[in-house]
Amino acid sequence: MVKWSFKRSGDAAWHIKRGDELKKGGRYAEAIKSYDKAISLKPKYAVAHNNKGDMLTRLGRHAEAVQSYDKVVELYPHDAIAHANKGDALMRSDQYAEAAQAYDRAIELEPNYAAAHTRKGHALSRLGRHAEAAQAYDRAAEHKSGYVKEHIERGDALMRSGSHADAAQAYDRAVELDPDNAAAHIKMGFALKKLGRHAESKASHDRGIKLRDDAVTNSNKDDPIRQPDESSNGPKAVRLVLSERTDGAPDVMAHVERGDALMRSGRYAEALLSYDRAVELDPDNATALIKMGIVFKKLSYHVEARVSRIRGIAFRDY
Repeated sequence: MVKWSFKRSGDAAWHIKRGDELKKGGRYAEAIKSYDKAISLKPKYAVAHNNKGDMLTRLGRHAEAVQSYDKVVELYPHDAIAHANKGDALMRSDQYAEAAQAYDRAIELEPNYAAAHTRKGHALSRLGRHAEAAQAYDRAAEHKSGYVKEHIERGDALMRSGSHADAAQAYDRAVELDPDNAAAHIKMGFALKKLGRHAESKASHDRGIKLRDDAVTNSNKDDPIRQPDESSNGPKAVRLVLSERTDGAPDVMAHVERGDALMRSGRYAEALLSYDRAVELDPDNATALIKMGIVFKKLSYHVEARVSRIRGIAFRDY
């Protein structure tokens, strides 16, 4: 336990240091009290306001965090990072338009601020402004060469805006930069399928799945996309449902069950491809269509989600 001397308790910097130590120990509520004490002694102490905002964010008190970052911006209006931090707090408060404005101000102050461009893209995507989001991700990639994630996110935004050819190019660029990126291959497969390039789509999808399975086999921690524990809901279960049929006949429900396992793992792009394969084998399969609608919604493809759900309900009730 840290023992604090009270000799300097009237020093704002002392309270900042104490708050930082409490933060390291995960004692966020107590850290806030220390930062508040520093602020009471020195109201224009930007570090105290910033650190308080960080603690409030960790406690999920996002509206209050915005107020703290507002104070930092007021004290340092020409600090790009301060505006970006405010944007992050606004994003967590679901104030996406205001967050985009904060990131815009950060970019105005520091045009090469790649992270601000990326976060602006996230905000615009949440607002449904997917074409603009794609441009933001493009700017981020320009300012940080080799930034694979930004190319993938640009592809995602272009997919949502219906620009499937451009999306395929974005995913292809991600693959060029990181040939072993499973997500990039899988998502490129989905974009190519939208373009009617089915053979290429299958090849891309299969490559992504192989990379995924190899990563799981070697080490879950090295997998670039989050993996679950190898329990009944995990990768072993995913592989098992595909091997249930031994007579060579297409097993529609195996693909549905594989999609379910992937959904539980948060691997929505892969789940979508599994449900889509089930629908290819059985176009009237209500279960596959309804679940595909759920995944579309998770991926923010709202029009496709509604269409898929309506079709599924129609076949279910027929």
